[in-house]
Amino acid sequence: MNVEFSNYRKRTVNGLRTRFAPKSRINQGFVSMVPWINVLLLLFMFLFLDSKLMIQPGVVVDLPKADFSGGMRSGLVLVVNHAAGSGDEMVFFNDSRYMLKSEADMEVLKSELQKVVRERAPTGMIIHADRNVGHGTMMLIYGIAESVGVKKVCMSTKEI
Repeated sequence: MNVEFSNYRKRTVNGLRTRFAPKSRINQGFVSMVPWINVLLLLFMFLFLDSKLMIQPGVVVDLPKADFSGGMRSGLVLVVNHAAGSGDEMVFFNDSRYMLKSEADMEVLKSELQKVVRERAPTGMIIHADRNVGHGTMMLIYGIAESVGVKKVCMSTKEI
């Protein structure tokens, strides 16, 4: 291959390939960044919209409405639901269902809570209770949480 450098701006190459040597390199920095910016924007949009579009399986709870906005960071989560047809009340914790009528289920719930409190040492517990759950049931759950060593208990509400 024969290369001749007689002039700084003029470059001639004899052979099968020839390359274009631009005279100005002002816009080359930004143009080379555009694909990376596109990738970052697509990644951001995917991660941002992924959580909003995904349907999470679970129990639908009709939370009571309240006009205060206090609360706590997520710790342990208990869901207490009132079955409309039978009137039974259930507690859901760690993908397990515990019937409030059954003493055996309440003992198993207490032992599961003790095990999780020992392992993770959470700062608190959030109770998502249906609007139709009775006050006595809430006090029973609160007593179990206090007996296993949970320091703070937050009752979940829906904003007005």
